[in-house]
Amino acid sequence: MFPKKCEVPAVSVFTSVASLPSGWDHILPEEHALQTKTLTLYEAIRLPDISTYYALCGSGDNPRAIAYFQLLKVQPKHLNNGLLSGIQSAIVPPLLGFIKPSMLVAGHLFRHDIATFFPTETLSNIDAYRVYEQMIITVAKQACAVAVLVKDVPGKLVSYFQNFAPQYKQLRNDISMQMKLPETWNDFGDYEAALKHKYAQKLRKVRGSLAKISIRELSAGEV
Repeated sequence: MFPKKCEVPAVSVFTSVASLPSGWDHILPEEHALQTKTLTLYEAIRLPDISTYYALCGSGDNPRAIAYFQLLKVQPKHLNNGLLSGIQSAIVPPLLGFIKPSMLVAGHLFRHDIATFFPTETLSNIDAYRVYEQMIITVAKQACAVAVLVKDVPGKLVSYFQNFAPQYKQLRNDISMQMKLPETWNDFGDYEAALKHKYAQKLRKVRGSLAKISIRELSAGEV
């Protein structure tokens, strides 16, 4: 049976680091990835087609949880046309250009090593799940997102998303870049030989730029 539902405090949504209340940093450990000094760098990078949202649950002076989100404006250039059928490849790109949908990323689209949801210790696991779920719903509604990608969920919340959030479809494969190496490969040359001509040229150019660089191990004194 699902545990008795808790009363989820109000969720406040912000669109810039400058507008975040002082309590945001106060509940975080030092050097945490969600500290405003780090988030300011993310904003300064200005990733193309991506805007940021920040959610805070509770009062600004004493939050119960905080979270970081990215909103991706999906465009035809983001598609892998090789995975589309003939009809799809003709219809989907212009349709995206017309509709201009946005996808909310509950996490960081290009990083897999940081937690973008931080609850205080006063929240139990089930309460933390409910708070995070409410944050996602609130931000998605405000951002007018047509889809949500929840990634890098804190380990203690995974089972709650799996069992109590049927609206999400679990991605069975790792979405990060992976490459399976053929058993016949013995060295880097085998990889280079398998590349298409233009990629092989780029690879040789990059490796050639290292020709004048001396690579050696430094002693402790030299460091």
